[in-house]
Amino acid sequence: QMVIEEVVKGAEQKCSAAGEVCFPEKGIFCCEGLECVRPLIWPPVPGSCHVVPQCGKEGAICYPDGVACCEGYKCIIPGLVSSSLSFPWPPSKGSCVKWGN
Repeated sequence: QMVIEEVVKGAEQKCSAAGEVCFPEKGIFCCEGLECVRPLIWPPVPGSCHVVPQCGKEGAICYPDGVACCEGYKCIIPGLVSSSLSFPWPPSKGSCVKWGN
């Protein structure tokens, strides 16, 4: 009985606001509209919550089916030919690069 209550309490834990610590592996998640930005992908390390930009600028991470780059930037995905109609799976991660003038 006691154990179940502990688990429920843990699930009610508040989410981290912008600038606060996040550590998904330890159950510390960012609030809605925020992303956990970490210096390393592996090994898992704590990060901090940042507002998810509506579009990516120079060097921002972008996905073919998700986060898009801002006006004047293009999502460059290494090893993916943009003219090919077949989408890689799982979706590759790219980065936004300034495009045009």
